[in-house]
Amino acid sequence: MRQYQGFLWVVAALCLNVYTLQAVLSPDGEFSSRSLRVCIHVFDIFLIIIGLLLLKNKSNLSLKPTTPYSHTLTLSKTQTLFLMGAVLIVFCISVELLVRIILPTRPNLDFSSQDLISDPILNHRWKRHLYRVDDQRGPAFLMYANAQSFVEAYEVKKNKPPRTYRIFYIGDSNTQGVTMPEFKAAKIVEQKLEAMLAPKGYSVEVINTGTSSYSTMIYYLMVKYVIQDYAPDLVVINFDMTDVANDYAYRQTALFDENGHPYAALPMDSSEHIILTPYGFERESYLKRAARFLRQHSYAVSVIQDVAKEHHKSKQYQQGIRRPAGDVSANWLAHEWNESILHNVDFSMSLLTQTLDLLESRGIPAMVTGVPHYPQYTHEWSDKPHTVLEHTLRTHKHAYFLNSYQALKPFVDNTDPDVYYFKKDVTHLNTEGNKIWADAQFEFIKQHLNELLPAISNHQDKHTKETQKVNQ
Repeated sequence: MRQYQGFLWVVAALCLNVYTLQAVLSPDGEFSSRSLRVCIHVFDIFLIIIGLLLLKNKSNLSLKPTTPYSHTLTLSKTQTLFLMGAVLIVFCISVELLVRIILPTRPNLDFSSQDLISDPILNHRWKRHLYRVDDQRGPAFLMYANAQSFVEAYEVKKNKPPRTYRIFYIGDSNTQGVTMPEFKAAKIVEQKLEAMLAPKGYSVEVINTGTSSYSTMIYYLMVKYVIQDYAPDLVVINFDMTDVANDYAYRQTALFDENGHPYAALPMDSSEHIILTPYGFERESYLKRAARFLRQHSYAVSVIQDVAKEHHKSKQYQQGIRRPAGDVSANWLAHEWNESILHNVDFSMSLLTQTLDLLESRGIPAMVTGVPHYPQYTHEWSDKPHTVLEHTLRTHKHAYFLNSYQALKPFVDNTDPDVYYFKKDVTHLNTEGNKIWADAQFEFIKQHLNELLPAISNHQDKHTKETQKVNQ
């Protein structure tokens, strides 16, 4: 019985190895830093040495008598196991309390699931009157939404004021803009257009409806059920590189009419624990659920996960972006496309065409642009999606395409990831990225003013003719 203590020390060392810690604490990353791995291995070796010494000496946990009347306390196997468990619990509680004292504010958490609510038509939308600070990617920014679930600080009236040009921005979180309000691309475009058109007697209102994980299917539903009620003069569709994969996921529960047009993107069953990825979707594993639960309830675990993810991502971009795991049926970022990817790309392009047809039938001009991701500039991911978007728009006479990938290329090429994107997230434009993207969009709108702002162009022509008549 005396060797059980040593045996338990050895078992503890085998359980607390780098792979177990990786699976429980950071299942979506890994302890890839050499220093972290060495520390964990040293700790394991230390536990094994103690266990082997105990086994060799056959010692047990005892209190040696200091007086003739004292008695040696010998613990049974069950008592030893209970004691080790109690020590482990006390240690964990002590670490948690220490972290809470050192860090009075909660470490970064993923609030996206709490910010979004289910919608029977649009799958999901921002929570009404959302207002909080988000610092997941590093620099903190204000996250907000109005009662209409638009990314605006005011309620948008359906009847727009006279001589107001109203533009709707549709897209996902890149359109929403993961930066402070004044630095969002939609807001910068609004300010630039306002400065250009105010002297001519026009005001400009750009309404940002960008919502995390929106895709082509939901853009169509937004145009069909929501946007038309607000009398838009122009709709800008920012097609993200995750849209094809998200369409593939939403198609699993979507409802279609007899013409193949979607009329509802039903929310997925929460019990299935579906996770959207840039390549398709996957079901959340039990380990990931456990890690998420620990993160939500422990400051210490949150800190450990953040450190592990940071090391994982820095190594990931030193060695190249890892190949996607799981379902890659909609991975149009791959350099080689199989039949499944082609099918999903065709489906999304068909949805985009349906959206443009719907806008045209209502006399609303449209502008479409892709949202480039940093790995496309390093050629880790394919830039073919932007070519496909351009080809799709060529067949549509009443919509105009801006190739943002090419427009931003002179700026982004040969730069570090955190110059125009986030170091922790190379798929989202940071403040500087939003600025150059907004500049490209503004220049494009100005270049196609007659087509995208026909009301203003017609008024200018009429005003010019009247002036000429007066002069004659």
